Amino acid sequence: MKNKQELYKAIAEKTEQMDDPDFISGPSLNKKDAIAIAVIALISVISLVWGILI
Repeated sequence: MKNKQELYKAIAEKTEQMDDPDFISGPSLNKKDAIAIAVIALISVISLVWGILI
């Protein structure tokens, strides 16, 4: 039970940090990130179709 209590306490602390208006979650995505996501998704779909057909 002690582990669960520690876990709940850690979750509560992290939630409070994220609720802070000054919290920075990380850099925003840019155009290069969007292109990389699209390319990886396209490669995944092509690989899936290729795997099904062959």
